[in-house]
Amino acid sequence: MQLFTSIGMLSIPLLATELRASSLELGVIGAFGSATYAATVVFAGTLSDRFGRKRVIICGTLLTAVVLAFMPLSSTPVHLIFLNVSLGCSTAFFWPVLEAWLSDGASSEEVGKGLGGFNVSWSAGACLGPLMGGILYTRSSALALLLAAAGVCLVAYIAYQNKNVTAASPLISATKLDSIQIDQSTAEPIAGPTNGKSLLYAIWMANFTSWFVMSEIRMLFPKLGVDVLGMQPWVIGLLIFALGFSLTATFYLMGVSRLWRNSPRPLIFAQILIIVFLLAMTGSTSAVTLSIVFCGLGVGFGIAYSYSLYYSVVGSLEKGAGSGRHEMVLGMGAVLGPLLGGGVTEIFSTLRAPYILGAVLVFISLGAQLRIFSANRESALIRTSPRADAD
Repeated sequence: MQLFTSIGMLSIPLLATELRASSLELGVIGAFGSATYAATVVFAGTLSDRFGRKRVIICGTLLTAVVLAFMPLSSTPVHLIFLNVSLGCSTAFFWPVLEAWLSDGASSEEVGKGLGGFNVSWSAGACLGPLMGGILYTRSSALALLLAAAGVCLVAYIAYQNKNVTAASPLISATKLDSIQIDQSTAEPIAGPTNGKSLLYAIWMANFTSWFVMSEIRMLFPKLGVDVLGMQPWVIGLLIFALGFSLTATFYLMGVSRLWRNSPRPLIFAQILIIVFLLAMTGSTSAVTLSIVFCGLGVGFGIAYSYSLYYSVVGSLEKGAGSGRHEMVLGMGAVLGPLLGGGVTEIFSTLRAPYILGAVLVFISLGAQLRIFSANRESALIRTSPRADAD
C-alpha cells in the first residue's frame, strides 16, 4: 500500500508545481489532506473495532484508488486540494485499522515484534515508492498516478482474499495507559504505574514534531529542488528514497531490539539528530550532501515513530482506537508542517525557511519532554526509596 501511495504523494507536489502553485498553496494542499486524515483515523479505528478490520480496509483501499485515478485530470491547484482531502479520508480507513489488525490477540512482546515488522514493511514501500514515482513522473504524471491507483486496487484484492478475518471487537471504554510496566532491573524506566499518561504525551510530542518536519519535506522540498536547485523529478525521488531507506533500517533495528523500550535516551538522541540535520539542510545545495542529510533525518523520524506506535497500541485495550490516536498525532503534525512551512516561506521569501521553523519547533518540544522525563525519574526514585516502602 505504501509503495503505491508514495508514488502518489511524490506526484502531488510535482504536479502542483507544474500548475504554478505557490509555496502557501502547496502547504494548503498537504495540510488539508492531513487534517482530514487526522480527523478520521480515530473514527476509522473505532469503526473497525465494531465491524471488523477487513471490511474497513477494503473500503479504504478502493476509495484511495478512485481518488488517485482522478488526480491526472487536475488543471488547477484547487482541484488538488479537494482530491488530497479525499485521499486523506480514504487512507485513514487503512493504516490505523491495519495496525490494530496486526496486534489483535497478541502479547506486548508479540506486538513489539509484529509492529517492528510492520514498520519495516511500510517504510520499505515509502523508500521505493518515491524512487519509482520520480522515474515514472519524469515520463508522464498521468502514468505515475494511474499506476499508483492500479496498485492500490491490487492491495484491496489481497485484503479481500485474506482468510484471517478478525471478528468485531467488543468496545471497551477504559484504557490501560497507567498500567504500562517496565522492568526496573534494566535501564531507566520510561513508564510506570502512576505516570504512563504523561510519558505517552511526551512521546506523542516527539512523534508530532518529527511528522511536522517530514511533511514539510515531502510537500515543500520538491519545489525547492525544481525551482532553486534545478533538480529533475527522478533526483528528488532518489533523495526521498534515501530518507525512506534510513527510515526502514531504523525500523528494523528498533524491531529487533528491546533496550529502547526501557529508556527515553534514544528518543532524545533522535530529536537532537533531527535538529542538526535540519540546520545542515538550510545550507545544502548538492544532491550528495542532501542525501546524507535525508538519511540522518530518516533515523530520527524512525525512532520517534517507533516509540509512539508501540506505546500507543500496548497501552490501549482498544487496539483500533489506540493506533488511531497514534495516527491522529502524526496526522496533526502532517497538517501543520506544510501549512506553517508554506506560510513562513511566503513571509521570508526563501524556500529554506520551513526547515529552520522545524528545527526551532523540535528544540522547543524536546525541552518540554526533558522536563517530563526528569519528573518521571524523580517519581520513580521516590517510589523505590526505603522511606517510600516504609510509608
